[in-house]
Amino acid sequence: MRQTALPTARPTPGLVLLAWWALGALATAGVVAAVGTLDRLAMIALATVPAAVLVVLHPLVGVACLLAYATVLGFLIRLLPPGAGSPIGLALDVLLALMAARLAVDLVRHGDPGRLASPLTPAVACFAGYTALEVLNPAAPSLLHGLVGLRVTARVLGFFLVLYYVRDRRAVGWLAGTWLAVVLATGAYGIFQHHHGLLWHEMAWLLTEGNAQTHIIGGHLRVFSTMGDAATFGFLMMAGTLQAVAWAQTAAPPWRWALWLAVLPLLYAMALSYTRGPVVALVAGFAALVAASRSWRLAAGASVLAALGLALLLGTGSTRLVERLATAALPGQDASFNVRVGYVTQYLPEIARRPFGYGVNTSGGGARKLAGGNQMRGTVVGVPTDNYHFKVALELGWVGLGLWAWLVVTLMVQAWRACASHRGDALALGLCGTLVALVVGAFSNDIIAQKPVAELFWVAAGLVALLARQGRRTGATPALGGEPR
Repeated sequence: MRQTALPTARPTPGLVLLAWWALGALATAGVVAAVGTLDRLAMIALATVPAAVLVVLHPLVGVACLLAYATVLGFLIRLLPPGAGSPIGLALDVLLALMAARLAVDLVRHGDPGRLASPLTPAVACFAGYTALEVLNPAAPSLLHGLVGLRVTARVLGFFLVLYYVRDRRAVGWLAGTWLAVVLATGAYGIFQHHHGLLWHEMAWLLTEGNAQTHIIGGHLRVFSTMGDAATFGFLMMAGTLQAVAWAQTAAPPWRWALWLAVLPLLYAMALSYTRGPVVALVAGFAALVAASRSWRLAAGASVLAALGLALLLGTGSTRLVERLATAALPGQDASFNVRVGYVTQYLPEIARRPFGYGVNTSGGGARKLAGGNQMRGTVVGVPTDNYHFKVALELGWVGLGLWAWLVVTLMVQAWRACASHRGDALALGLCGTLVALVVGAFSNDIIAQKPVAELFWVAAGLVALLARQGRRTGATPALGGEPR
């Protein structure tokens, strides 16, 4: 492997690293303690003040905190009574605002806005700007729907933070390693849920607001870990699997075997979500990995791993689970798939007639909650939007869908070019496989709008843009990996 064109930074002092981790632990412990007393002001303060210090110390630590906090957000919200989780979600919004303020201050003080330039930047900026303008769409049932929807749009900030602040291999390695550690911990907790049962507050969440209807199938619990739902958990495990496989290609022998071994619990946790979308997405992601790396060894290794995982799954007696996941190969025989195709077909004429759609965050269950639980005539409040691409078309119109398609195509092209420039490149390979999987998975789930996958998507897009920009400067896409072999 060739070394990356990105420079190597000076090692971070150990005391600073210790301070980062201590503040992160303090934030988590403080929020849990505050939840126990239902002190909402304390929740916000203890979640955001340490995070604010982290952002001041180093913005990339703030990005890692953002990914980690979005991962445990669902667990923290479930600690509160139904409908009382707003302070926890507000803390995440405050963290985003703090990082945006830090970026603005650095742009004013140090300048160099050229760091935000990349082949992807125009498409991302146009899509984000257009989505922000959709808040004022007169077809929306209320301004509140659009303002709440901006909370999702704001996650695009991760793209620009990566472009501006990532300047060396150590930063990327630290960020990626921290993220994978969080994913493994999340998967381990999901496996714990399956074998030891739910905590009392998780069971309370399951029995409210119809959650049991979607998370208990045939008497089997769909594991959701710390996520907001089982599907998001399954997709997060899928993304972790692809990243671990990609990074194993260039890791030193001890770490290489550790990464391959980590894939098995990730796949098991994904299967426990009983979600078929991640299975299809995983196949697409592995196909992208093999095609981009042009490595038959990777294809053979993935096949052996899949066979071993299936054998272990059958050995546990989970035949019902295997049968459930196998239906992903026969979508025409799946009732939920046919329902989704039905409402997409039904609303295609509406999308064609409305170039600017119905407004951001005006469809699905979230919009219905804002509308008091009722559907509203002349709107799309309550219309299911499991398909994220359909959601974009319905809410942002065919103009917004065109901008989204431009962004996705540009993203795929740049990810592929990064892989083509250096075969077996760990970072580019993992990004390519993960992003392809998420785009494919978005046809069956609105996964790109869900925490923490949304944060992961935009951070991954920023890393692709960084590779593309560096490649233009040096004439080759940088590779992150070991020495030539």
